[in-house]
Amino acid sequence: MRAPLAALCLIAVLAGCTGPFLSDIARNPVFSDFPAPDTTYLVFDAGQGFRVEHYAKSGEALLWAPNAAVIRGRWRLVDRHRIREMGPYMRRAGEVLCLYFGSRREETLGDQEWACRPRLRAADTAVAMLRGDAFGLAGRRVPPFRLERCRPPPVFTLQRDVGC
Repeated sequence: MRAPLAALCLIAVLAGCTGPFLSDIARNPVFSDFPAPDTTYLVFDAGQGFRVEHYAKSGEALLWAPNAAVIRGRWRLVDRHRIREMGPYMRRAGEVLCLYFGSRREETLGDQEWACRPRLRAADTAVAMLRGDAFGLAGRRVPPFRLERCRPPPVFTLQRDVGC
């Protein structure tokens, strides 16, 4: 009797180690389609404060953080767990958002050079959104104004209460 129980426990542990993790599946982000192409998001985490991220249709990612220039990079979604038969919410639970901020061309990047995390976990940080490149970040090296760590830009309407 103990052997089947031990095998069941081992399977449960191995399934938890490969993802998607239950903590990610249980998330209910404000923007379930994050990141949508050609959209600018206000994201927040307690360690870094507010940041602005733009995801272009071309796969370009633009990051604007407090006290920083506009940083250019690349973004892509990868379906790591191929969860298809459990409905659209579970399908997204198997996807990861991968970002690369550096100077190499996307075609020459290896998988280890992308920073990837579960899509729903990344979506959980988005607190407001604007359609398009709301601040013209694609054509700028210097942000249009100083972004404050603990105060969101007034143009955004927060969809969830957050703050420092």
